[in-house]
Amino acid sequence: AGNGTYTASDTLPTMGTVAGTYTWAVTYAGDANNKSAADQGGTTEQTVVSKANPTITTTASAAVTLGTTAPTLSDSAVLAAGYYETGNIVFTLTGPAGFTPYTHSDALSGNGTYTASDTLPTTGTVAGTYTWHVSYAGDANNKSGSDQGGSAEQTVVSKAIPTITTTASPSAVTLG
Repeated sequence: AGNGTYTASDTLPTMGTVAGTYTWAVTYAGDANNKSAADQGGTTEQTVVSKANPTITTTASAAVTLGTTAPTLSDSAVLAAGYYETGNIVFTLTGPAGFTPYTHSDALSGNGTYTASDTLPTTGTVAGTYTWHVSYAGDANNKSGSDQGGSAEQTVVSKAIPTITTTASPSAVTLG
């Protein structure tokens, strides 16, 4: 249609490696009155697509006081701002001395909420502060990420408060 501005666009796929450098090439084949032409090339024809920088925001279960059943601690992680993440999100729970760390891995299906939980043992030292750590290793299109840390990733398990109820036996004694 003569001299003017012409545009083209393309939507990138949601699978496979997308991050990288893309280079446009524009050519005109010419016609009976015009020679062929090509763009100037170089970096002005390149578009760099950087890896997404996913975030992980977590919420650990509330504080608990030990009672007659073993408590279950949980963590919820919201993975956001990624680009169709693949791989796994990994939860790790650590606790007081003697607690064997717990690890849980969820296969990713993109941005969303992922959870993990662990029931504490009924023997050994159970009371104390437990800390979750959540991480994502990244993939070809996403940088790695980890939780915000701090108190949002801690659950305090307080000692049980046992009660003692006594009954004297017998209730009355006659001497004699």
